[in-house]
Amino acid sequence: MTLEIVFLGTSGAVPTKERNTSAIYGSAQGTSFLLDCGENTQKQLMQHQGLSFFPEFIVITHNHIDHHAGLIPYLSSQNLLNRTKKLKLYAPDPSYLQDIGNSFKSNFWTNLSYPVQFIQIMEDIEYIQDNQLFLKFIKVEHTILCYAVYVESLNNTTYDKKMLMDWGNAEQRKALISEGRYTKQNQLYRVQDFIKNETALYKILYSSDTVPLKKLFFIVKQDPNCVLIHQCTYFFDEDYDQAKKHKHTHIKDIVEIRGTLSKSSKVILTHFGNRTSQNHIKRISPALANLGIILALDHMRIKINTKKELFEVTPPQENNSRSTQKENPHGNTSIKNSPQ
Repeated sequence: MTLEIVFLGTSGAVPTKERNTSAIYGSAQGTSFLLDCGENTQKQLMQHQGLSFFPEFIVITHNHIDHHAGLIPYLSSQNLLNRTKKLKLYAPDPSYLQDIGNSFKSNFWTNLSYPVQFIQIMEDIEYIQDNQLFLKFIKVEHTILCYAVYVESLNNTTYDKKMLMDWGNAEQRKALISEGRYTKQNQLYRVQDFIKNETALYKILYSSDTVPLKKLFFIVKQDPNCVLIHQCTYFFDEDYDQAKKHKHTHIKDIVEIRGTLSKSSKVILTHFGNRTSQNHIKRISPALANLGIILALDHMRIKINTKKELFEVTPPQENNSRSTQKENPHGNTSIKNSPQ
């Protein structure tokens, strides 16, 4: 089982000509998902053949609009295309998204052609998605409540059947395995407590928006097979204080921390501020690649399979159309780098 990641948006709060706002598509063995859903995500998704337009779940990591502005239009399009299967929607505050949907159209959610299950993200709870994926959320440090997302495959999973049989009836066992957790007699049970063994074929950790945190890098340090996708909004020396002020990450921090990780660790950067031009990213990419750091571009595809030692990066196809406007190598300095 190979995980394919497609970067649908690698810009910060403000999109650029070449970069959309935050969205990452993932797919493996019939289960597809989105990590954040910035403006125009569905259009980005449509540019790829073979990707499911109907993901099993979507994670909104926090309430900044560049991470969810594309959600309601995307869900509306799925409704018009007669989606029927249930969608799981993970968010720190589901009521916030519910209010946005209902502000577009009265009873937006109940009028959809498919059910949406809202799941509030909680740091101390682990989730199983469709009996194939293990999800864990880690609170990070941003200007508002925000969570990193850890995704791990569940392959060749076997359960302790005796424990399950002793624990509950058939209906309860089915709910526990499908949902990953079950509350029984005011006690929360996790499916992980009943797993006898498993083999992970891939692990990814998506930081979302945050300052550099030791607890995130510790996960990758402990397990070099875990691919880290980390935001990096700022690149220029004069913006270092701005990164701290707005609780984002600067490239200096990434380079310093990368040196503490295993050489085999994979670190991919995204969420670049609008002042950082595409040309600048391409110019510095080779030097950073030598340090074990990959700069993501919109429509870049990555395949991951730990068992096969597969880590394959496919760059996006170059756009043949060329703008007649000359690009400033440092971006449009007349527009301030957005803090979000």
